[in-house]
Amino acid sequence: MNKSYSILVLFLLLLGGVSAQEKLDPSTEKAVIVIVEMGQRLAGVQAFSFRSDSTFDDLRSSQYVEFSQSTVVRADRTRGFRMDTRGDLMNSSGFFDGSSFVMYDWDKKLYAATPFKGTLHDLTDHAAEKLGIVLPAAELLRKDPGEAFLGDVDTLFYVGRNEVDGARCHHVAARNKNGLEWELWVDDGTLLPRKIVVRDPGQPGTPRSVAVLSDWKLGQDIPEAVFHFLIPDGAAQIE
Repeated sequence: MNKSYSILVLFLLLLGGVSAQEKLDPSTEKAVIVIVEMGQRLAGVQAFSFRSDSTFDDLRSSQYVEFSQSTVVRADRTRGFRMDTRGDLMNSSGFFDGSSFVMYDWDKKLYAATPFKGTLHDLTDHAAEKLGIVLPAAELLRKDPGEAFLGDVDTLFYVGRNEVDGARCHHVAARNKNGLEWELWVDDGTLLPRKIVVRDPGQPGTPRSVAVLSDWKLGQDIPEAVFHFLIPDGAAQIE
């Protein structure tokens, strides 16, 4: 079984109720291959880091206003995770050392800690389902990023090739079964994601978020201390 056929079979299985013998639209087929190859590129790396510069809409006084933030993510799939965010609404950091997850607000000097043992993949589920925290570009942190993007897809197509910060990228667009719409730009050379746009037509005004990903480093040796939270002077814990 060749690589492209294997990828398409995977997508058909994710859709459910579709025969592997059915032929996909060429645009959908190309989009699937782009996403799965991107996922394979990341899944094959134990440790990595990247920067996310994002903007997002927030409802204020019956009108959406745009806020921005920058986040640096450092991750090891089995040892830990750290994110440092500086933005309009908060300056915070998140730490996961394999046994506990901590969020710290640098402005308020408050932190919350919860015991949790598992991998980075497990943390993405725990943070979202138990803590109500969506980690930056959470799909990229899962053990199979391609499957994370494709798992809830209803429609998908290949838009074309466009540039993101000078990098030539494959541009794909999708709508999930819950109505959420998203676009993904994947670097043609490195197969790394460079931009993600998400829209929610289910909300009044269709709010959106845009994340531009840069400064990718793969396979680096991240010191263990990076993942550990050291309580700053004057900081207080909250439940």
